[in-house]
Amino acid sequence: MFGSSWSGALLLIATAAINSVRADTPSPRGNHGCVLLRTTMYCYGGQSRGAGGHVLTSNLFYRLDLSQEKKVDDLSQSWVEITGGNMGANLYFAMAGISELNTFVIDGGSGTGDVYTTQTPTVTYNATGEGAWNLGINSGGHPQVNSHQAVSDNASTIYISGGRGKADSGALQFPVQMTLFDLPSLKLSSTPATLQSVSTQTRLHHKAALAQDGHTIYYIGGIFPAVPFDNTGGSMYSYGHVEMSDILMYDTIQARWTTDKTTGTILPKPRMDHTLTMKPSTGEFIVYGGTQLDSDQPLDDYFYILDPKAKTWSNRTLGTSDGAQSLGPRHSHAAVLAGNSSLFIIFGSTGTTDNRIGVLDIENYTWLNTVPAVVLTEVEKEKEKEEGGASGTDQGSNGGSASDGDSGANASGLSSGTIAGAVVGAVAGVAIIGALLFFFLRRRRNNDTVSSETGKDGSATRRFADNEFDNSAPPYSDTDSLPSHQLSPPYTLSATGSKPDGSTSSVSGDQVQRLVMTPVKPDGV
Repeated sequence: MFGSSWSGALLLIATAAINSVRADTPSPRGNHGCVLLRTTMYCYGGQSRGAGGHVLTSNLFYRLDLSQEKKVDDLSQSWVEITGGNMGANLYFAMAGISELNTFVIDGGSGTGDVYTTQTPTVTYNATGEGAWNLGINSGGHPQVNSHQAVSDNASTIYISGGRGKADSGALQFPVQMTLFDLPSLKLSSTPATLQSVSTQTRLHHKAALAQDGHTIYYIGGIFPAVPFDNTGGSMYSYGHVEMSDILMYDTIQARWTTDKTTGTILPKPRMDHTLTMKPSTGEFIVYGGTQLDSDQPLDDYFYILDPKAKTWSNRTLGTSDGAQSLGPRHSHAAVLAGNSSLFIIFGSTGTTDNRIGVLDIENYTWLNTVPAVVLTEVEKEKEKEEGGASGTDQGSNGGSASDGDSGANASGLSSGTIAGAVVGAVAGVAIIGALLFFFLRRRRNNDTVSSETGKDGSATRRFADNEFDNSAPPYSDTDSLPSHQLSPPYTLSATGSKPDGSTSSVSGDQVQRLVMTPVKPDGV
């Protein structure tokens, strides 16, 4: 193609530059985690199904630059994989970030071995410069659990609660205290306020979000351990759905748990593995998707709005703009709010895992075909100046660890623009050729992509073999009581309508799933 050895060498250099920033389409997955730090979204882990029905657990780590306006159809091809050391394959973990600190936290989860354990109980990732994992945090007795929730106060603290773990004796444990993780000091602590043990207050596969007041955390939906099976030593429980009218709250200022109930004629079906997002303009909470015990299918009533002031539920019919694609029902997905109105619905399962992304305008309740650029807040801008202008959008694909010293900032204090202006023309030529090749290869990649609905993306199949881990042997059978999107040991829906106090009712069918929790103050205050 080029007639000279110099041109050929230039092409090789440009191709190497492309490989360091190539876009990667994540394979279909669910039960992963995603957060937004400043103008970059990060997604980690999750699971999918491999040949023969085996569960594949992932340690793949991606970022998505949202600093510029993008077409939604282009998002799937805009991910960049971050390679290097990380916490290992994981799912059902709790994940939360603090954008001002440019750092997120992953706590617990179900790794590649025993479903209760991970390689490290609590880890952090700082996205400044090339990015760095901290895998050496002292747990300080913090219980190692999965299927729980972590919520950021957007300042310095992550609040971790719920889920289930396993004691050395083999008995299941359901944490009743709130764990606080102070991000700047990397210290874990707990509060004295406790939940009622083994009740609708000890939830798992539920969702949580910080209220508009900035200090109340709402917990909605999920399942709860009803009663242990006989003669199991507490190693297996029957489970029930938490009624969607039962709202659990934690006040971060008063360190107090409270409960409340919704009213009105509209009530969503009980659900688990949904998402919960606070709408900044109104303080309402948006529930998207979900599924139920003993099912791998999403619920058909997949979109609801909770008004926390009126304590009522409502729903909306979602529209589309200019041919934008609606994702529809799903579960085990992630939801991330960018700006004040762009809600990203990321991957998940419609019965089969996929890797699609949809963006919903929660002001107009319309699916978008173009995503506005995410803009830094004034505080984030100041933080970037302090960090020397480094940000997640400047990372290479090998940002799994950061070098010692200035973490990407120039020691001389010169801005990146000044340095770029001093680059010689030959290097600029390489960059131009590299950019042209990047767009050429990206277009070719788009043409080669197979529909993600089927989960048959050829590149995904190869990546599973190299980077994801078989976490189920043998494969699930039709007799498993656990939904096929979940891991064993099984969740079993109580057939007798077990109550938290150990008594039973004679209700059956849908009534078993609609257990009622009266308003109380769990800490007794």
